Amino acid sequence: MRRRLGDLLRNKCITVNRQRGGANIIIVHLPSDIKPCRELIEAEESSLMEQPSEDYADYYTDPVRRLIVFDRDKRHCVYCLLELSEDSFVLDHLIPISKGGTNRKFNLVATCEECNQRRNKKDQDPVEFLLSNYRSHLIKQDEYIEQKKYVESLLNQQS
Repeated sequence: MRRRLGDLLRNKCITVNRQRGGANIIIVHLPSDIKPCRELIEAEESSLMEQPSEDYADYYTDPVRRLIVFDRDKRHCVYCLLELSEDSFVLDHLIPISKGGTNRKFNLVATCEECNQRRNKKDQDPVEFLLSNYRSHLIKQDEYIEQKKYVESLLNQQS
């Protein structure tokens, strides 16, 4: 026990203020106040910052991550708002791979098979495709506005 107290004193984990004629005051320092501990904490925090975010993982081929996108999009087609099931949804790339898109979370949306095929055949911008669905009366004006904001927010998160 005495040896461990000596270690704590030597490493400045505790400080003893000796009082004349009274009890000593023992101060216990937080790890962030102790230089070697603070250096370890800072090193760990910087290594955590260097690790890639989950948002950069491949959400297209991983079955579990595919379902995360499906749930994020509230289990509805982003383009026509048709309710989807785990067996019927398709992931669509907002920016196609051929144009520099990725399989990352913010470049993928849940769609129905029909919307996915129609959009890809025309190689249409996702916001323009939403507009064409609105003009075709597949979605209402307020739905178009809401979905447009949503798709644009995903596109903005990619940079």
